[in-house]
Amino acid sequence: MPSAQPATPLSSAPPGTPMASKSRTGDRNEGLGTPLVVRGDVAVYPPVHKGSVLTVPVSIVNTGAERAFYRADVHVTGPDGFDVVLHIDTPVVGVYPGASWPTELSTAVAGKSVPAHPTVTVDNYGRREYRD
Repeated sequence: MPSAQPATPLSSAPPGTPMASKSRTGDRNEGLGTPLVVRGDVAVYPPVHKGSVLTVPVSIVNTGAERAFYRADVHVTGPDGFDVVLHIDTPVVGVYPGASWPTELSTAVAGKSVPAHPTVTVDNYGRREYRD
């Protein structure tokens, strides 16, 4: 079982201090640069190629007024038959209005070289608002 990592505080402000939310652009960017693909509230950034692993940074920003649950397939293709579909899903908690959900999706395909410049698309995008 992996050991738990210590929690990182969201702010260095004392407890009870109001925090201003970031602009939509600040939430979307997450310091990752310009998205390659944006579909609805899902943004996919340039993949990072490290050895035999391809890591795809993804950020979801809920632009709606209600908590929402998301799902999407990130399709990565490249030369020599490199073809991978990575799935992202926020089924348990969802994403609150104005909040961002940054994550990374990683993959390696046995016997295939990881492409230096893959093609990335977002397929099967879905957004469902929370209902009591």
